[in-house]
Amino acid sequence: MWTHWSLIKELRTNFSSPQPDDVQNLKWNDTWRYAVGVNYFSETNKWIFRTGFAYDQTPVPDAQHRSARVPNNSRYWLTAGFTYALLKNVNIHGAYAHLFMNDSAINNRGSTAGFLVGQYSEQINIGGLQLDWRF
Repeated sequence: MWTHWSLIKELRTNFSSPQPDDVQNLKWNDTWRYAVGVNYFSETNKWIFRTGFAYDQTPVPDAQHRSARVPNNSRYWLTAGFTYALLKNVNIHGAYAHLFMNDSAINNRGSTAGFLVGQYSEQINIGGLQLDWRF
């Protein structure tokens, strides 16, 4: 999947006070996301098990354009999930994803001439549970 991130030029905060707008020029790159997955269907078709892997590129070009608002870095997704047929028209679905990311540096000058220099360490866990009833 290709994402046209370069269309987003800036993050702007408009203040209701006389303070000037806070503007962050993004200079984001367009990115690609690559993914592969596998489904396993049980013999009775009551269960479906899923797993997958994805690589999601960051649009942030470098530490100077990384923001504390969006401390983005490239991500590796490892996912697993299932579907169970409770009834002919009722299914329950569960899914889990863990996102691995390298530490990302920030060396950003703010609109008020301040500097933010440092490093982010991130990890993300996503879980979901869903019931669908078809009628």
